[in-house]
Amino acid sequence: MGVDPASHRSGPTRRQFLTTRAHGIITADFLHLDTVALGRLCALIFIEHGTRRSHLAGVTVHPTAQ
Repeated sequence: MGVDPASHRSGPTRRQFLTTRAHGIITADFLHLDTVALGRLCALIFIEHGTRRSHLAGVTVHPTAQ
């Protein structure tokens, strides 16, 4: 097929590849936060890998509600 095994490929390693492209990688995470009053909030955050900055996109009590 023309693809060499991973140990014989030329080019950057996975770490080198991700490091050089980190400025363009953004991940999303949907998580829950427990409050002091024993409530639960759900939050959507985006993380920029190049700067390690987090952006809060929204917080809700009912993530499936309209």
